[in-house]
Amino acid sequence: MKRFAWVTVIVSVLFFSFLGFQQWKNQSEAKEQFRIGILLSGPERLEKVKGLKDGLQNLGYIEGMNVTYTIKDAKNNVKLMERYASELDRMNLDVIVAGGAIEAKFFKENKGGKTPVIFLGVANAGQLHLVENYKKPEGRMTGVENGHIELSAKRLELFSMLIPSIQNVIVIYDGQVDASLLSLEQVKKIAKEEGIQITPLSISDTQQLETFKKIPLKKDEGILVLPSFYLEEISPQLSQIGLQKKVPIFGVNINDVKNGFLLSYGVSYYDQGYQCASMVSRILQGQVPRDIPVEKPNTVRLLANSLTEKKLNIHFSKSGSAFIQRIPVTEREIE
Repeated sequence: MKRFAWVTVIVSVLFFSFLGFQQWKNQSEAKEQFRIGILLSGPERLEKVKGLKDGLQNLGYIEGMNVTYTIKDAKNNVKLMERYASELDRMNLDVIVAGGAIEAKFFKENKGGKTPVIFLGVANAGQLHLVENYKKPEGRMTGVENGHIELSAKRLELFSMLIPSIQNVIVIYDGQVDASLLSLEQVKKIAKEEGIQITPLSISDTQQLETFKKIPLKKDEGILVLPSFYLEEISPQLSQIGLQKKVPIFGVNINDVKNGFLLSYGVSYYDQGYQCASMVSRILQGQVPRDIPVEKPNTVRLLANSLTEKKLNIHFSKSGSAFIQRIPVTEREIE
C-alpha cells in the first residue's frame, strides 16, 4: 500500500512538472521573436559574437527561444563585406551589429538603410565619421569603441618603457584602413615627444607581407602592430616572423598574444561583445540609436605571452613588469 502511494506521488509530480514545462514552452513560443543580423569582416572577430551572445543571454535573450541570429562572415573580402551589408539591410531585422569600423562603414554609406546599427568595437567613432555626437548620435548608428587610436600611442610608450633596450620600433600599419592611418598619426606624435625612433611600414596585402619577411631585423628592434582587419588576419604569420627573427611584437589585444605576440594592450574581443549586449537590448526594447550614447571600453589590459617571453629571453623593466598580466600559452596554440 505504501509502495502504491509513493508511486502515485511520483507520477503526480512528473505529470504536473510536464504540464508546467508545456505551459512555459507555450509562453516562450508566444513571446516576441527578435531577429539580429551580424556582419563580420573575418572569422578573427567571432569571439566578439560569443561575448555578445553571452551578454544577451544574461539579459534574457535566449537563442532559438526569443532571439535568432543571422551571421555573415566576409572572410576578409571587402567586396563580399559590402554585399553582405546590403543583404542585411534588406532583411527587415530588429537590429544589425557591425563587427568593427570597416563593417560599420558600409551601413553608414547606405543612405537608404533604416535598420538600427550597433558597432561592436571601433577605434574612434567621431574621427571615423560614424557618429556626429557621442552623447546624442545622429542617424541610425551607435555602439562601443575599443579605443585603438588613443591606445596605439600608449602601446608605443609602454613598449619603450618595458623593454628599454629597443632602439627602433617598426610600426606596421595598413595604408588602406582609416583606423590604422589615424593610429599612425598618434604614434608619430608620441614618438616625437618621447624621442622614440620609429620606422613606419605599411602592410595591406600578401605581396607587402612577403616583402617584409625578407627585411633583416636587428636585435635592438621591436615591432608595433596597429589596428586593421587585415593585420588581424595575418597576426599568426607576423608572430612567426617575430619569433624567427628574435624580435618582440606589441599587438592590439589578447588574440595577438595568443597568436604569439609578446605583448598587447587593449580590450578583448569577448569583452567588446559582452559590453555591446546591453546596447542591443535597449534597441530591442524600443529605444533608437540617437538616444543611446557611444560607450568607451570598460576593461583594458596589458598582457604578455609567457612562452614568447621565454623564447626571446626578454627581461622587462622593473617599473613596468608589475602591471603585466602573463598569459600561459602552449606551443600548439601558436603553431
